[in-house]
Amino acid sequence: MSQAVNTMKSNDIKLIALDLDGTCLKNDGNISERTKNALTLAGEKGITIVIATGRPLTGVPEEITDITGVNYIIALNGSRVYDNVRKETLFVQGIDENCLLEIAEIIKKHDVLADFFTDDKGYCEKSAYERAEYYLDNKNFFEYYLKTRVPVGDLWDSQLCDYAPIEKINLFFGDHSEREKVKKALQKFTKIKVCSGMKNNLEINNYMVNKGDALIKLAGTLNIEASHIMSFGDGGNDADMIKMAGIGVAMGNSSDSLKSVADYVTVSNEEDGVAHVLEEFCK
Repeated sequence: MSQAVNTMKSNDIKLIALDLDGTCLKNDGNISERTKNALTLAGEKGITIVIATGRPLTGVPEEITDITGVNYIIALNGSRVYDNVRKETLFVQGIDENCLLEIAEIIKKHDVLADFFTDDKGYCEKSAYERAEYYLDNKNFFEYYLKTRVPVGDLWDSQLCDYAPIEKINLFFGDHSEREKVKKALQKFTKIKVCSGMKNNLEINNYMVNKGDALIKLAGTLNIEASHIMSFGDGGNDADMIKMAGIGVAMGNSSDSLKSVADYVTVSNEEDGVAHVLEEFCK
């Protein structure tokens, strides 16, 4: 730890970016007092804290948005960037409308719990919503999902583009082989980015959208260079911001591929991996 911490200090970190699920939240969906205290201390030292999540704005707990220093939120993998102090959206990037209906045709051929977000509202196919427990094996995430999606009769009807801009499409699978089939079918699209935040899902955004690019764009408006950023994450959708940060920290529960691009690997989210690093950095 000591060598990594010394490197962090020498970089003069001015911004901390962190994922929620699997990173600063425990598996039960809550943030520990230890992690909350570590973030508060960083905020009180004047460090800007940015939540960078695949969740929508409405899915970020108030317990986190109220922490000192949490001034910005990168939501939906970077499709929406929000000023948590002024309570206003800074920029939005939707999926190219020309490929939406074709993507919908692929999704309709498979057994999947699908939803999309537009204007921070999540819409889900009613028939799949009623079977959500089959696709979501984490009880706490299942309960969160039901609260943040609006079930509709036909999610993929011909009026789909009327919802535009659609900022993100989520796909959850009960059968891993279905996930692989959909992932392969989506490879032909050049104007979307497909990643995963969980082992059983796929997340679709505009090809120009990812947490790393959104973070760099936001940091630029704050006159903060990438070398002064520390990022924390655990999933494939965190890879871009882990790689571009001055210090990229992968959680102990991350995949080997994410750990391989990180500067440092901390302990797991269940062991308060974020606090484990920040306590050393901020002391």
